[in-house]
Amino acid sequence: MMHTNKKTLLAICFLSFLPITFAQAQNTSITSKDITVLEQQANQGDARAQDELGYMYYENRGGGIRDYTKAKELFEKSIAQGDSRALADLGWMYYTGNGVPQDYDKAKELFEQSVSLGDARGQVNLGLMYYEGKILPHNYVKSKELFQKAIQQGYGRANNGLGLMYDEGKGVTKDYDKAKKLYEEAAKYGSTGAFNNLGLMYYDGHGVPQDYQKAMEYFLKALAMGYDATTVNIGLMYYEGKGVPQSYIKAKELYEKAAELGGPEAQCNVGLMYVNGQGGPVNYVEGKRWLEKAARQKNALAQFNLGAMYYNGNGVDEDVFQAKDWFEKAAAQNNADA
Repeated sequence: MMHTNKKTLLAICFLSFLPITFAQAQNTSITSKDITVLEQQANQGDARAQDELGYMYYENRGGGIRDYTKAKELFEKSIAQGDSRALADLGWMYYTGNGVPQDYDKAKELFEQSVSLGDARGQVNLGLMYYEGKILPHNYVKSKELFQKAIQQGYGRANNGLGLMYDEGKGVTKDYDKAKKLYEEAAKYGSTGAFNNLGLMYYDGHGVPQDYQKAMEYFLKALAMGYDATTVNIGLMYYEGKGVPQSYIKAKELYEKAAELGGPEAQCNVGLMYVNGQGGPVNYVEGKRWLEKAARQKNALAQFNLGAMYYNGNGVDEDVFQAKDWFEKAAAQNNADA
């Protein structure tokens, strides 16, 4: 089948605004001794220790210990003893789809149970659901209310969510100065997401002079504290050569690390690099594999590019029906090219 005016793949990489993570462990410098103590306490039935240890397995705090199965098991043990914090943490697993099938309904149920018990982490996570409009309709008033409740309980990291609202101007008047102050307050309490978001402000020059070196400093702080998702932002800086020497090889390596964690933006970016032969030879098989992972998470750019692969016959048999299906999915999310 011959086509004219074929649509080419768009190698568009972009910063992933990853604003809110569920509560970080109080101690951001974990030693093997800390882990041993927590394991002893958890084995003795300490609900808080079970939750904290589960969180460490989930976030890979201490290095080389990520184990979603163990994290889930520990969260469930803690929940069985009435720990409201563990409800929020297990809900986050379902929200992200890490270690369990992604299930927004289940996440919502667990967050609401946590909130009913007055837990600040549950308030932040439920606020995020309202903010992002996943299952629950967008409700910025409700988001703001939940973030503020968590802050009033002394949960300083919740300032990150409120800062995002002012940063993006959703539900409030856009105010970069206020956003920056809220991010900085959240950062004082160890919010890795806040460090990431401060980096984005310096990257974009929003409310501060654009400063790629400063952006990289914040991204690296977030990464050192366990916020692995910021790897995609560092990868972009290498991809574009901003603040660091331009290197597709380094960018691809970083994107792939972030993609392994399940981030759809990183999956899309590394897929496009394989398809376009950036940082290595063209590899349509790997490119399609990563694009499909991102597309299944409703990443519109990945859906569009999968459609383009089928339309062009790049690494797959030309199939206009498959192409149409993916283009429609992307178009439904307002992808202009689709």
